[in-house]
Amino acid sequence: MERPQDVYTEVMDVVIRKVEHDSKHSDDDEVREYASLWLGKIDRNIVKRPVMTLPYGVKLYGIKDQIVNELRKRDIDYLGSDDPYKPSMYLAKVLWESIGEVVIASRQAMDWLQEVASVVSSTESAISWVTPAGFLVHQRYNMTVAKSIRTFWGEARVRVQLAMNHEDTKIDKMRQRNGISPNFVHSMDASHLMLTINRLKGGGINSFSSVHDSYGTHACDIDHLNRTLREAFVEQYSKDVLEDFKDQLLSQTTKSIELPAMPQKGQLELGTVIDSPYFFA
Repeated sequence: MERPQDVYTEVMDVVIRKVEHDSKHSDDDEVREYASLWLGKIDRNIVKRPVMTLPYGVKLYGIKDQIVNELRKRDIDYLGSDDPYKPSMYLAKVLWESIGEVVIASRQAMDWLQEVASVVSSTESAISWVTPAGFLVHQRYNMTVAKSIRTFWGEARVRVQLAMNHEDTKIDKMRQRNGISPNFVHSMDASHLMLTINRLKGGGINSFSSVHDSYGTHACDIDHLNRTLREAFVEQYSKDVLEDFKDQLLSQTTKSIELPAMPQKGQLELGTVIDSPYFFA
């Protein structure tokens, strides 16, 4: 029987090899120390969340926070260190590098989306796109401006200074860049959900539930659901959604912009999704 491929385990194996190497051969004393703390203690749960959130824009410090949160669920002496932050930052760097080696296409696509957002934002323009299901998405993060208010409180006339934030009319270029990857991926997930429901409805199934990316229906219709969500996935991604996104942006702007070259595609044969039992829950 074929075993399902597990990207989390693949990344974990790469991380373990790098940590073992660092513990013996790094020229940096701190790196050797932190790597030694992790020997034999890296498991799938430590790796899973950083890998899972990569397409949603997680960065180095976000990975570090995820590792620290995972450590908090475990025994207080799990690492044998009073300071979990520096060892976690070390492992975050190793994880970031390892994810880039295993999940190559996803990392390149995320970087491309962020570069595109930076180019469009430089023209003080928002970013809009229509998903494969026909749903309009509009991303615009404005700068936040703080306004100070000075007043007095009570009979003692205590001086009080309050700060009130309000939106400016200018685009917040950093938030536009940081937001585009998770927003684009969520919009594609939502589109896939909509296409799946439409197909089920057309097939006479009216009972449906979902929690984020987990789909459900009555037990008697599960086989139909499994087939339908795979067909909807193939339908959606048979077209190049990134190329379509790029074309939409170019058609919207009134200013001349040059977007970065498209990222390379991965090696997935899309049609194999139809018969993959472990593709979706």
